[in-house]
Amino acid sequence: MPSVPNVLLFWIAFVLTRPLGAIAVDFLTKPTAKGGLDLGTAGSSAALLAVRQVLPVVSTRSIVYSAVDPSTRL
Repeated sequence: MPSVPNVLLFWIAFVLTRPLGAIAVDFLTKPTAKGGLDLGTAGSSAALLAVRQVLPVVSTRSIVYSAVDPSTRL
């Protein structure tokens, strides 16, 4: 399997994920009349920060539970 340069991998990831972030921010900041949540800049920042803090905790807990009890695996 050929080795892919790290710079190329970075730019591929950047180009693929940048539009997803823009869509998420547009959805959080658009007025409700235009189909958004109308959280504003501070509200959308708080929402994204909350997601960023909760996801690792949930992920870690599911890994710990599945290691302790195999029947809880997702």
